[in-house]
Amino acid sequence: MRSGSRCLRREVWSVHRRTVAIVAYGAVGRYLHRLFPEAAVYDEPLGMGDREDVNRRQYAFVAVPTNRRPDGTGDTSIVEETVSWLQTDVIVIRSTVPVGTTDTLKQKTGKRIVFQPEYGPGETPDHHFNDPRRVDWAILGGDRKDTVAVADLYKQAFNADLVIQQTDARTAELTKYMENCFLALKVTFCNEFFDIAEQFGIDYNELRELWLLDPRIGRSHTFVMPDDRGFGGKCLPKDVSALVQSACAAGYAPQLMLAMLEANSRFRDERGTPVLEGAQSR
Repeated sequence: MRSGSRCLRREVWSVHRRTVAIVAYGAVGRYLHRLFPEAAVYDEPLGMGDREDVNRRQYAFVAVPTNRRPDGTGDTSIVEETVSWLQTDVIVIRSTVPVGTTDTLKQKTGKRIVFQPEYGPGETPDHHFNDPRRVDWAILGGDRKDTVAVADLYKQAFNADLVIQQTDARTAELTKYMENCFLALKVTFCNEFFDIAEQFGIDYNELRELWLLDPRIGRSHTFVMPDDRGFGGKCLPKDVSALVQSACAAGYAPQLMLAMLEANSRFRDERGTPVLEGAQSR
């Protein structure tokens, strides 16, 4: 029995070695590499790996940037270029992309593409999600045969506590935006109450601890930094902006999200920022 376990362990590691590739070695790419340490890594700007090695693998995880354009929309050009040369059996997009991107790429290329929202790493050293094995759920969006293939891969990297939810790509894409918009909204709410408390001569930190006695609230994203107000960083501003632009393009002006962006500009003293450009109601 012991010998069989050793054989199984060797087989699992060999599967990882020959099946997984990671495209882009930024924060998300490095995070994925912790989960699949034997993966082939390709990052053209960093001079890492080569495309031929990537295309010998079965799965490619795409973690390239989707930066904000001047008009506030999400720039998917690097994702599109990457998908164009990938020849792996299954492509898993981990970059945050506007709703409909995955389906459009599938229609254009005929390739098997799954979208999986990314939940790590965190931006603080002790963040719970810095360890990919502590993210105990996976949302896989795409055709069922393709999401099942990715689920089968994850069964080799996680134990049976992993919750795997399979859905269509559009729903998975919007799920990621919903999460980041909610976190941005929570930061904005707390910053507003920081100013309200100050007007009443009340210490926000004391107010916060009393508020958080209610377990329904949740402690994450409730700190207010007096010298770094509002939400910033690499993800929340660009993703909220991209969601607003996508919703407006679809014919709906998300008034709450627009008000949140205006409030965040005020908190961060960034009046006139292009975040709001072109985001008015049609």
